[in-house]
Amino acid sequence: MAGEIAHGKAIAAGAGEDVWCWTSPAGRRRLVRRVELFSAALGLSDRPRSVLELGCGTGLYSAELAPRCGRLVAADVSDALLRQARARVTASHVRFVREDLEQPRRETLGGPFDGAYGCSVLHHLDLARALPGLRALLAPGASVAFSEPNLLNPQVRLMFSGFAWARRRWSVSTTEMAFTPRELADCFRAAGYEVVALFPFDFMHPALPGPWLGTAARVEAAVERMPGVRALAGSLFVHARVPLTPS
Repeated sequence: MAGEIAHGKAIAAGAGEDVWCWTSPAGRRRLVRRVELFSAALGLSDRPRSVLELGCGTGLYSAELAPRCGRLVAADVSDALLRQARARVTASHVRFVREDLEQPRRETLGGPFDGAYGCSVLHHLDLARALPGLRALLAPGASVAFSEPNLLNPQVRLMFSGFAWARRRWSVSTTEMAFTPRELADCFRAAGYEVVALFPFDFMHPALPGPWLGTAARVEAAVERMPGVRALAGSLFVHARVPLTPS
C-alpha cells in the first residue's frame, strides 16, 4: 500500500481529474455513463440504500451518487485525495474514511452495506484479499458494481506495459495492473460472488473534442454491438452479487 499512498499524494498535488481524464467533454460523458451503470446495478432508484464506495479519490463519483443513496461511506487509502473529497462533498449522510481496501474493516467502515461500487480501483488491489474482505461487509444479496480498464484494449495494454515512459505518461503506478474479462470474472467467482454481468464498453476517448461527441456516441453504440470488435473496448463493467445463502 505504500506505493499507492505515494501515488495518491502525487496525483493530489496536481490536477487529479485531469490526469484521470474526467474534466474534458468526452470525459464527463464517460463519467455520467458510469454513474448510470452503477446506479442501475445497485438498484439506487428502488429505495434509499446504504452504499460503500471503494477508491473514492477526490470524490467525483461520491458527488454524483450521494443524492441517490440513503447513506454513503466513501473510502480511499490516500489522505491527500480524501481531503479534496471532503471539500467537494459535505452532505451529512456521506462519510469519508481512510482505509486499506485490501483489509477493509467493519469497525472502521460500518456495515452491512446494501451495495458497493468503485471506478478504476480494483486493479490497484490484491483481489484475493480485497474481495473476500469486501464481501464480509455486505448484506446477503447485496450487489457490487465496478468499472475497470480492459487489458485487451491496445492503449490500455500500452499504459500498463513494462515501459516506464508509458506508465509515467498516463500516471500509472508501478503496482497496478489491468484485467482481461476472464481474469476479472474468475477473481469474483473465487471470492464467492455470483457474476450477474461482465461486459466491455467505452470507445469514447476522453481527448475527443466536444463538437464530435454526438457522432462519436452513435459510432460507439454501433461498435459496442459488434462481436469481436466490442472485446477491444477501453473498459470493463462488472456487476456481481453476494449469494443470499452461504455457499
